[in-house]
Amino acid sequence: MKIETRLNRWRELAKEIKAKESYESTATFSFSAFQKKLDKLLIEKIEKLLDRQDLSTYRTICNNIFAPTKLLSFNQNKKSAEAELLAVKNKQEFAAFKAKHQETNWICDIKTLKSTFNNIEKLPSVLTTNLFAVLYTPYSSFDDYCIAIDELIIKPEAINEPLLGEWVSVVRSNDGIHLFFSLVEIKKAENQLEMLLHGKNHTFGGKIKKGIGFIQAFIEHPDKSLLLSFRVGVAKQPLLLKGTFSGVTSDGTPIAGVELLVRKELLPKEFHELPQKIDMQYPPPSYGLLNDKLRRFFIDFSKCYIKMKPSANFDYDDLRQYL
Repeated sequence: MKIETRLNRWRELAKEIKAKESYESTATFSFSAFQKKLDKLLIEKIEKLLDRQDLSTYRTICNNIFAPTKLLSFNQNKKSAEAELLAVKNKQEFAAFKAKHQETNWICDIKTLKSTFNNIEKLPSVLTTNLFAVLYTPYSSFDDYCIAIDELIIKPEAINEPLLGEWVSVVRSNDGIHLFFSLVEIKKAENQLEMLLHGKNHTFGGKIKKGIGFIQAFIEHPDKSLLLSFRVGVAKQPLLLKGTFSGVTSDGTPIAGVELLVRKELLPKEFHELPQKIDMQYPPPSYGLLNDKLRRFFIDFSKCYIKMKPSANFDYDDLRQYL
């Protein structure tokens, strides 16, 4: 792979990371807090792999992001400890390794972090680019990430297959009381992706427009239309997609909000019968079976729903109610 290509991919990834971490400048950014967050993210990533017993990916990642001189305490036998880490088979053994090597530098030091993000026009070391690919993408190395992005740019249809099948749409209701669960089908017809959203009384349908890392669908039935947009990135087998919807209410009021598409296997069986709605004020027992992160994601109506207030004069006076 050409150096220029790798540098371009690094710039794109670094900009995404800086935006995600609200990085603006050295003067306003805490690299110490950033370092601690990266350390936590890496430990969580490793523990999840060990939980799933995905030892192959675990060892690949260890080899890609840990150099013996950085991985280990200088007072230890480097090769011995490196072999010890690669021999770990579960979270308990990993915890024992961490306890034994408390001086281990799991991620790069603050000086390296500052240099890396203050000058993203320069390609960092292989270990550093691998580290950020592991922590901020679904891939085990920066090269794997670059290859996936290049394939996606050359072949946008590469995002088609992982999206096919049934999903569950999760969204807050217009009344601010309910949480709606509806069946969504993504199908392929004549080399075109189509989306169907099955509500209680209507089925919305339309074609999907795919772009680099996102999809949009303008779906409609005779009386209403919705625009749905979802970030898909380069995930090989996504189980949850975050996105937005926009449309109008029955009385013509513009509305918008956040929407999730979730694979059924992530939801309790109680939510496989669709459509259904949950009263957020007086939730049934099944509500407690939902993943805690999903419940908290939708708990604050003001953060996941926008509804325009009525207009009276259709001039600046209509904006007073927002001030």
